[in-house]
Amino acid sequence: MRSIMRPKTPDSLALVAGTTFRKYSSFTQVTREEIQFIRQLALAGEPHRARINLHCDDDALVHEMIIAMGPLSLSPPHFHRDKSESFHVLSGVLRVGILDHLGTLLEILELSADMSPCYRMNDDLNHFPVAASDVVVFHETTNGPFRKGESLRLDDWARTMTTTDLAALRARVLGNPTGKQ
Repeated sequence: MRSIMRPKTPDSLALVAGTTFRKYSSFTQVTREEIQFIRQLALAGEPHRARINLHCDDDALVHEMIIAMGPLSLSPPHFHRDKSESFHVLSGVLRVGILDHLGTLLEILELSADMSPCYRMNDDLNHFPVAASDVVVFHETTNGPFRKGESLRLDDWARTMTTTDLAALRARVLGNPTGKQ
């Protein structure tokens, strides 16, 4: 895959770290330019995803993010204890593998803006979001505060997954968009 140069950051976004930006004020509107910017970052290389945080800081009680994810993005399956999480797809196609705490793939959901745009995770099941299009852009909402190492949890089997293991799971999730395993 060809490498794309990092685009110029819009003046409206403040860099938090890496490919994470913040846009926060008394009211906030996300523009097409800002979405195009994070889409380009998701295609430009590691980590193949970028986000705009719309909440004021990690201590906020509600966290909302606009996330762009490319097809090569690999993060291990994870869960959140005592938190809900929802995704609302704005463009592209997102598949979400739902796994139990032993690593068994229970179901694969497919989300797209024109068919089934929204999903909400109410329990602490593992989930594994995968871009099923060149880039997917979605709005994620979860409850805060965010505490590194506590808010996003990994079961032991997920913590030890190699890049090869993650790529194999991604292939499984992309291979069956409609049903239970």
